[in-house]
Amino acid sequence: PDKSVIVARFHPPHNLSPAAVHFIDNEKTNDKTLTAALLSLAVKGHITITQLKKSYRIRKIATNKTNTLSKGERATKDQLFKGKKTQITLSKNPNSNLRNAKNKLQSVLKKELKNKCFLDNRFYVIWGWVISLICFFCGTLLIYNNTLSAFDLFFVMFAGSVFLTIAAAFFMVLPLFVGILLILIVAFNYLHFWQLLIDHQAWIMFSLFLLGTNLLFGYLLRAPTPFGRHIKDQIDGLKLYMKSAEERRLDMMNPPEQTIEHYENLLPYAVALELENQWAEKFSELISTEKVEAGGATYSSYQPSWYPVSYTHLTLPTIY
Repeated sequence: PDKSVIVARFHPPHNLSPAAVHFIDNEKTNDKTLTAALLSLAVKGHITITQLKKSYRIRKIATNKTNTLSKGERATKDQLFKGKKTQITLSKNPNSNLRNAKNKLQSVLKKELKNKCFLDNRFYVIWGWVISLICFFCGTLLIYNNTLSAFDLFFVMFAGSVFLTIAAAFFMVLPLFVGILLILIVAFNYLHFWQLLIDHQAWIMFSLFLLGTNLLFGYLLRAPTPFGRHIKDQIDGLKLYMKSAEERRLDMMNPPEQTIEHYENLLPYAVALELENQWAEKFSELISTEKVEAGGATYSSYQPSWYPVSYTHLTLPTIY
């Protein structure tokens, strides 16, 4: 679908959670998705994030405001504090709770939004691979049937099918390299096979062209649905508002009053869209209005209730 005209939006589209916004904007989940979900849980009053010397402590808060959470946020919270846990500590060391929460969030977001917002056009992609495999097998048979034994011919076809199947199944770089490595290790015992490859370089180049073409169009054929395109346009409008420096133009559009509450409510979305620095800059004057002195230095008196820290450590957590 065509992209529509982007206008500044002052609120998230369709009440989507920050994690959902990140997933739709990037068409995938990663550590940043979980970070946005955790920050949203904090802002909504379900957890607190305490910065320690080399780690962060996430503490569960007893509240009845479960209706304010999205499905993904509720699943993340339940997974983090599974059983009777009331707090967890995050550090540079691997954390199974965090990993399981990320996987659970990913599963919920994909189930809830993937088919609504994205099409991979898999039917056309599969037919592309089928036609390419037929071309590969037939070409291999025509070229090598007079020079290779039946077993060697089987090996060539089997190795090629494994190679293409790995590529088709995963569309990832690492499995491709693993598949190539396995094929080369097995083929190393067939020295005459290497000579045949050298003698038929044009066919090898054509086979690689088939592989590259299928991988390329496997990516290019992915497209948003009309609903997904609509949501992505609204997300772009939210981005425009967060990073816009043209305050006069925005004033003509009746933006909401710049308050601490408005800043906090959209902060998880700024993190999800990787605009936290621009968003903080827009509210820097508001946050620094009131000052306090401590230890011979002056600090902002703004201290979120969900992030209890001393004035000397007043920084947003980087937990991804």
